[in-house]
Amino acid sequence: MNSTVLDPCLSKGYVEIKCQNNHRFIISYTKNHTKTWCEQCKITETQNIQQAYKEREKSEDERKLREQRKLFEESQRLIQEEQQKTNRYFNSQEEAIYFEQIMKQICSFAKTKMEREM
Repeated sequence: MNSTVLDPCLSKGYVEIKCQNNHRFIISYTKNHTKTWCEQCKITETQNIQQAYKEREKSEDERKLREQRKLFEESQRLIQEEQQKTNRYFNSQEEAIYFEQIMKQICSFAKTKMEREM
């Protein structure tokens, strides 16, 4: 860390230092100076790390949501294709409509459950 000694204050037992970001702080002669950091810079760095983590987490959540939606839409498309195929095998139009309504309810339930999970 680049810093500048502003005032050595030998008689008072401390040194006033200015860090590379122009923050001023005081360190004692008795401290291990290799472990002394500007508190303001340390707080700023911690906040930057936390913000980066939150952004990565948000990005990952958005990616998972997009993937989940894609899978749901693909499933829905496959179900509709399957419905069209099976509609040819029903004995009556009423039976086909009945199974179509059941499939709509299942899709609605699956979508609601997916949204709750995400």
